[in-house]
Amino acid sequence: CEMCEVCEVPEQDRWLTVAEAAEQLGVSQDTVRRHCDSGTLRCVRPLGGARKVSAVSVAENALPNPDTAA
Repeated sequence: CEMCEVCEVPEQDRWLTVAEAAEQLGVSQDTVRRHCDSGTLRCVRPLGGARKVSAVSVAENALPNPDTAA
């Protein structure tokens, strides 16, 4: 794709900011980042830019929120 050198996400996928993904999932931005790092959410980090999260990946995942887990 145009956003990164190696990308496995379909080009038709829409990209969300970490904040947008967190809002849609009802979790913190740190939780979204952790799930990106673990591979639960598909993300790219354009060269010199902020991480972008696959909207399809967000729609397919209902994430547990470790920020509120007891």
